[in-house]
Amino acid sequence: MGLVNSSLRSLVVASDAVTRLLILLAWPVNSFYAGSLLDAARNWDPDGVCWICCEGGTDLLHTGCACRGSAGLAHARCLEQAAVHDVNRWTTCPTCKQQWTGEMEVALARARYERVRHRPADDEERLFVQQNLAVALFESAGDPDGATAMLEEVLAVCRRVLGSENPLTLDALTNLALVYSEVGNYDAALPLSEEVVATTRRTRGADCEEAAHAIGSLAAVLNNVGEYARARPLWEEALQLRLRLLGPSHLDTLNSQHGVGQCLVGLGEIDAGLSLLEATSTAARRVFGPGHESVRHFDEGLETARNLSELSDRDRDLVIARARLDS
Repeated sequence: MGLVNSSLRSLVVASDAVTRLLILLAWPVNSFYAGSLLDAARNWDPDGVCWICCEGGTDLLHTGCACRGSAGLAHARCLEQAAVHDVNRWTTCPTCKQQWTGEMEVALARARYERVRHRPADDEERLFVQQNLAVALFESAGDPDGATAMLEEVLAVCRRVLGSENPLTLDALTNLALVYSEVGNYDAALPLSEEVVATTRRTRGADCEEAAHAIGSLAAVLNNVGEYARARPLWEEALQLRLRLLGPSHLDTLNSQHGVGQCLVGLGEIDAGLSLLEATSTAARRVFGPGHESVRHFDEGLETARNLSELSDRDRDLVIARARLDS
């Protein structure tokens, strides 16, 4: 949740159970791992070695992908050198095919941006890399202000230079909408997400990864607003696309499955929602291991849903209403 609006707090008087549950009602959406840098620093292994150069050191980082043990440790500088020869290494592990998250995501995003920041502001590769850095700042460095400023800058340039239908522009719109939504600026978030979905359906169709990303992102914004009835068919559409295009173990697929579960709980279909949320947490633990940020993300959502299921219908409605007000 975002900052609590104290002027709205008096509008809802809840029981102690409801009040306690509000602390948990921070529905996880789209794998935002704010705080993961600190967690990784606490868990640094002094005996670990980089899987690339086989050396250790205090600059050894957890990669945040699905690899475990020593396979999940590397130096950012080693991966940076690998990325010079294979651009996919900037974002994705060559072994497990999952994306870097946490401290490694931020380190590589910063290193990549340093390589292009001297270029003109309207250079397309610079815009692409700058946008990736903004997403990393929000997801893994807990810097919504820095991410917002950077995405607003990228979007303004993309609209002016590339036009409203360019994929870079649409990505900037999507990412900015998600950041706005996560910090509680729903009035700004919703029209941006709706614009992306409409434009993507018109220009790319509804049967591609870009469409799944746009549709799932709009569903995430609607979840945050509490419009579960509108979000549900969008989450279900995104889930089916991602199951077919990415497979059941991909993080984006699991996020969509989790989103459907959230909607079902929000709509009062508790048993069905819990079943889907439990399946998502189990799958994430199998794919990523119990210590991964994604697993924590899904487990928190499952805990919230379980607590909701124990409340009366009246108290459950109060929790959901209160969560919509506190932003």
